[in-house]
Amino acid sequence: MVMSPTVVVTWMAERQPDRSERLLLLVLWRGTAGWFVQPGGVLSHQGEVPNTSHQTIQYGAVRLTLDYTLGSPTVGINGRRLALGSDNVIYVDEVDAADGPTVLRSSQVASRMPGSAGQIGLAIRNTAEIVAYLQCDAKAKDPRLQARLNGLCLMNLGRR
Repeated sequence: MVMSPTVVVTWMAERQPDRSERLLLLVLWRGTAGWFVQPGGVLSHQGEVPNTSHQTIQYGAVRLTLDYTLGSPTVGINGRRLALGSDNVIYVDEVDAADGPTVLRSSQVASRMPGSAGQIGLAIRNTAEIVAYLQCDAKAKDPRLQARLNGLCLMNLGRR
């Protein structure tokens, strides 16, 4: 999901017995403003083994992969293993750089989601570290592209 002018998010959640949703993993894929406005945008999701997920995100020449196994202390980002410990958020930067993305860090947010699994904006909008990472005020060089990016954070987070 395109979340802001610079960030696309992918996440996984699990329904609990009380019917609430628990956030398992959130990945913040950040690049230059509008990096995701490329022909051929694709998100594919494959789970060959129970509790295992492989996702590929592709926008133009930018290809990102995520490998996740429920309960595992590590995830794979573009083939590179990252130890999470108790963290559930991964910050990936420079996804559209010539030499590929850089995993910056991980952190933890409350796992209980305030709405449905699809309402990720509600789960993150009050986390200052994530909101700052989204760069809601980032501007594209092309005014036509900027017009398409305006309002993304307001729409997805309910804030500018």
